[in-house]
Amino acid sequence: MDIDEASKKFDALCDELSLDMGNIITEQDTRFQIIDRIITQILGWDYPDIKMEEHVETGYVDYLLKSDGRSRMVLEAKRASKILVDTANPRCTSYRVNGPALKSAQEGLEQGKRYCIDSGATYSTLTSGTEWVAYWAVRD
Repeated sequence: MDIDEASKKFDALCDELSLDMGNIITEQDTRFQIIDRIITQILGWDYPDIKMEEHVETGYVDYLLKSDGRSRMVLEAKRASKILVDTANPRCTSYRVNGPALKSAQEGLEQGKRYCIDSGATYSTLTSGTEWVAYWAVRD
């Protein structure tokens, strides 16, 4: 799938979800209705490369994305109503992990970082399905 096809699929998913967001309440709803679909249908991850609830030393990773047998990214999910980004800026941009814009996300960011250290992944993503914070959790 190329980026134009992925964009069309993403737009269609957004249109569909905009009609039903009031019914997506729990973290499990968010995972099933939004995150699973974005990971597989839009980002193109294959099911065998997605490990869910993988046990690591400090807990259970919501999603551990692997390729070539290596852990690549930890994805920590939160319920759709969880605010992650504390700013009214509606565009995609960069924020400091420890800065004021991500104050509400700190617990999830730290959780993702611990899971990266435990699993050997370098990158982490924290998402509520509607807000996505991707960051380089472990630097070599």
